Amino acid sequence: AAVELCPRLQARLYSISSSGKVCSERPTITAVVLQYDAKSERAACAKMGPRRCGVATNYLLGVLRYLRGDSALDLAAASSGSPLRTGHLLSATGASAAPTDASSVAAAVDAKAHVQQSFTLQPHAGDAAASAPRALTMPVFIRKSTFRLPADNATPIIMIGPGTGLAPMRAFVQERAQAARDAPDEPLGTTLLFFGARTEAHDYMYRDELHELFADIRAVAPESQLITAFSRDQPQKIYVQHRLAEHADLVYRTLLGGQQRLGGPPRAHVYVCGDAKSMAKDVARALTALIAEREGVEDTVAAKWVSEMRRLSRYQEDVWS
Repeated sequence: AAVELCPRLQARLYSISSSGKVCSERPTITAVVLQYDAKSERAACAKMGPRRCGVATNYLLGVLRYLRGDSALDLAAASSGSPLRTGHLLSATGASAAPTDASSVAAAVDAKAHVQQSFTLQPHAGDAAASAPRALTMPVFIRKSTFRLPADNATPIIMIGPGTGLAPMRAFVQERAQAARDAPDEPLGTTLLFFGARTEAHDYMYRDELHELFADIRAVAPESQLITAFSRDQPQKIYVQHRLAEHADLVYRTLLGGQQRLGGPPRAHVYVCGDAKSMAKDVARALTALIAEREGVEDTVAAKWVSEMRRLSRYQEDVWS
């Protein structure tokens, strides 16, 4: 009876970290498993102990352990070289080898336009447990997003995604790389990705994949770059906004998109994903200062241009507190 009185948990929303055009039947997410020890003496003395765990990410971790047949999973060991990439979400038509448009997948749509479907989480093909007869079906909804690439592949893009803010940027990079492979003779806009994390050794997600994808992109758009900022790998902390300033020439050329001068809001598209409290504001300030300096205008004028970019959906943010 007591359980019935508890309100239902709010849905957990995660950015999809794979391109629907590249792999329409296997959406992936990128999340940090939240586990920490409470600091207060009262918490340490509680019956449940000091350990606190995030609900959704630890549920997914439990699913992973079930699929692998593990009795325990060492997160510390995983973070030092054994990434937790051992599961895929497969839709009801996931057996299809050829990518298909998402609209062909049988699903229901609720009043909020959420696509609701049951997905089956199966072990990664490279895992020893993949041959075991284990699978788990869970309810998932996919919400239509306006956080998307410009329709014209020739449009330059600048992506800033530290930490798990990398998720949608990975999808964008996959899509741009696919476009470069499919149409190497077609124009492709410069693609810049600024990724930040604490340390390169432990926090550089998708390192090999990203380097391979950018190699494909650079074959068509040679100025495209993956630029990293690892804040704890040197005495002074370096964040993505610092890298924006360090690469001001490249960023400005990308914003120009072939123009001689801006004279107004840039035609390039800028995407920011991650922390809303500090990072997103710092990035906006850094970009505004860069435009003001290179264009020789007041900060207030540059800020208006950035605001106009937002209105035109050329500056998009997917941020959280």
